[in-house]
Amino acid sequence: MAQTRKLCVFVSIFIRIIYRQFEEAVADFTRALTLRPDDVETIHNRGIVFGHLKRYQEALMDFGHVLKAIPKDPEAMYNRACILALMGQPAIALEQLRDVVQRDSSYRASASKDSDFDSIRADDFLRRDLELLVSGTESGDADTNAPDPSQHDTAAPIRSS
Repeated sequence: MAQTRKLCVFVSIFIRIIYRQFEEAVADFTRALTLRPDDVETIHNRGIVFGHLKRYQEALMDFGHVLKAIPKDPEAMYNRACILALMGQPAIALEQLRDVVQRDSSYRASASKDSDFDSIRADDFLRRDLELLVSGTESGDADTNAPDPSQHDTAAPIRSS
């Protein structure tokens, strides 16, 4: 019965998201958290919606709660990297993204196309590092700040259970 109720709540929230009713979705997620305050899935999803609303500090707080409960969760780390990039912190975002890809290389494909990382692509030096990271040619133990002679002129999903 509880699972059915939770599924109904998520369906109604997802409908709000589809119709871009983000404020209402946040309110619904917040109400759901009054019943189950430690539900990391709900916290994570609310963080994603906060990101859509450009309420970045609140999104970071939600992803922080998820990472406290599930340290090194790649999905929460990826979404945190997206938010950091959107906040204009591309170097920190790239470091977070590097940690994600080292844990789960399947995030390379997403990161290569994700417009959330445009602030990284806008920085010539960081763009090179991002390109190496998403191509899989970056060495995990190499100094990523050292110039790479071979690269001279080289030009972040809702969870449900």
